[in-house]
Amino acid sequence: MRVTSNTVVRRYLQGLERNFSGKNDAEVKVMNNRKFFRASQNPIDAAKALKVRKATEELKTYEYNLNTAKGIYETAESAVMKVSELIQATYEKLIYGANGTQSPAEEKIIAETIRTYADEMVQMLNIKVADRNVFGGTSNASMPFRMRENQVYYNGIHVNTFQNPVNFPYGKVSYSDIGIGMSIGPDERIDHQSALPVTFNGMSVMGCGYSGKSIVLDLEQVVAGAEYSLDVFAGNQKRTITFYGGFDPQDTAEMMTEALEEAFGIGQIKINESGLVTNNILGVQLDIVNTPLGNENSTGYIEYEPMLIDNIAGGYSNNIIQLTLDAAACLESGDKLETAKFADALFAIQTNLSLVIADIGNKQEFIDFNLDRITNNLYTLAEQQNTLEGLGPDTMSEQITIWKVMESIYNTTLRISASTVPMSIFNFMN
Repeated sequence: MRVTSNTVVRRYLQGLERNFSGKNDAEVKVMNNRKFFRASQNPIDAAKALKVRKATEELKTYEYNLNTAKGIYETAESAVMKVSELIQATYEKLIYGANGTQSPAEEKIIAETIRTYADEMVQMLNIKVADRNVFGGTSNASMPFRMRENQVYYNGIHVNTFQNPVNFPYGKVSYSDIGIGMSIGPDERIDHQSALPVTFNGMSVMGCGYSGKSIVLDLEQVVAGAEYSLDVFAGNQKRTITFYGGFDPQDTAEMMTEALEEAFGIGQIKINESGLVTNNILGVQLDIVNTPLGNENSTGYIEYEPMLIDNIAGGYSNNIIQLTLDAAACLESGDKLETAKFADALFAIQTNLSLVIADIGNKQEFIDFNLDRITNNLYTLAEQQNTLEGLGPDTMSEQITIWKVMESIYNTTLRISASTVPMSIFNFMN
């Protein structure tokens, strides 16, 4: 059988390409420390390696979330510490103003300084990190804290409106998945024990609601059988209650409580036999005002003395910023005794910030712990990936030998081309 030169050349080139491919594959494996580059080359190890790669990417996501949270908590800690310093400075100014002999002009200057402190607090609490309002709850749309005419608002609602921080708009917090098993609770919200909060409810930090003034009614001077009428203000609600005087303070208290329950609901406002009013309506300030009262009998309408109402303690805002502004106004009015009370109230309410700082510190330790955990897990996964995809010491030596053998075969193939591939006219021309 006659073998043509074209057949010889074609078969030679096929062998050359095969040897080059073998040499190249062996070289690439050595240079990249890889056992395989396609799943078809090792399906079992490829499937295992894919799971390892997926776990690695998830851990890197958790690591990114933790580093972002770490920055948020560091910023939050710095802001709260600054607010704490401003509160201390405010307290010192109030004590100085309450105990000194300043002129009205000097008191006004001190009051303006205190208002400046309040404005600085608002600026610190409106800080953003990673496009999040750190103290805005779940809202990132606008600044959470605003001051208008010496009144403080949180997400558009006055800070004295609610006693419970979660009742404010966007009063929840945002969470980040850090790989501890984030889940949804029965209320269809993220279980707070399964994720890390990365924002704060500003009202939980700064306080909200109103301490309320303690109201005591003098039930001893109530005339038995006389009809009384009182206007009761609870927040934006006004109810006028009427009742008859009892035979003793306990009887009167029961009649009044019954009238209040009819007006506001059972258990909302109560009066005991000593005349103390208990307000259970969250987030509202209670006021009781006398209206004309009396008892109409056969001789005509007889008026009795109004019921004595004693506000035994003035109410203060539970919000640090609002309390600061109210204290400044009190100082400016020249009421030194009340200014001293505001100073005491501010000093007492500052304790909440200490708790917030402690909580932030605990969360930072938790973040550092989880970052260390993820770093260790990433190291373990990297070792697993290297075992599945990489060339170990023994395999590397074997693969280098294969590479050198394939390289020698390829070079030999190139050398025999002179006797296999016919020379062209260009070879003779050289």
